Amino acid sequence: GSGFYGQLGFLIGQKWQPWILYETFASDAESVASFQEDGNYDTYRIGLSWFLDGQHANIKAGYEMVNMKQKLEGTDKDNLSSFVLGFFTTY
Repeated sequence: GSGFYGQLGFLIGQKWQPWILYETFASDAESVASFQEDGNYDTYRIGLSWFLDGQHANIKAGYEMVNMKQKLEGTDKDNLSSFVLGFFTTY
């Protein structure tokens, strides 16, 4: 498959960074049902990062919405929404 990922943020002072993200993926996989769009999706995220120790440590929180090109197996839904929380550090 092939995809694209882009994230844009703006550092405010030395501690806070609002950000947005877009990701898309087009799968080459073929399903048993012969759908051509199995595994294809678009993802949108928006959030805020807090930098604890410059670029060495941060906490990131945000909202994520994933739109798939076909319905999730066993459901009538083709999208998901979730809250994301992450921690990053280097040493």
